[in-house]
Amino acid sequence: MPLIGLVHMLKRLLYTIGLSVGLIGPALAEELSPVQVVTALYQAQEKSFNEGPVPLLIDGPKARQYFFNDKADILNGIYIGYDPLYQGQDAEITDMTIALNADFPQLTGTAVVDVRFRNFGEWVEMTYVLHRELADEGVWQVFDIEFDGGTLSALVSLAHTHPGGFTD
Repeated sequence: MPLIGLVHMLKRLLYTIGLSVGLIGPALAEELSPVQVVTALYQAQEKSFNEGPVPLLIDGPKARQYFFNDKADILNGIYIGYDPLYQGQDAEITDMTIALNADFPQLTGTAVVDVRFRNFGEWVEMTYVLHRELADEGVWQVFDIEFDGGTLSALVSLAHTHPGGFTD
């Protein structure tokens, strides 16, 4: 291939790549990382907690932004006796850290985020498992949460057997 033909081909390739990035770039810029999703979740949680009696997790329409819809739909409106995201009925949150778990093996479409904070001076540690390939529209969503010997999945399971709510 002559040099001029190669130059034209490279120009076309660069133009195509530039056009693709220009069209796709804004969508990529809006996508949140797993840590950003959990951070945004806690910001929305704080707002929900301060504005009313319903924790974000059991407010289905709000929870769908962050959680897989099956969990958001099952827990929607079910009284569970405490707020799982704060691990208590009341909250005075300080010293919060949210970080990607560096020890978790890198898997495509799965991430683990560790959350640590004090609630009324007591340390609370939680682990969030996020998926993107199974989630709506391919965005990062919380698949499960591990906390103090329990999981969000266990709460969902209990919700199936206690549809009116539970406190134990």
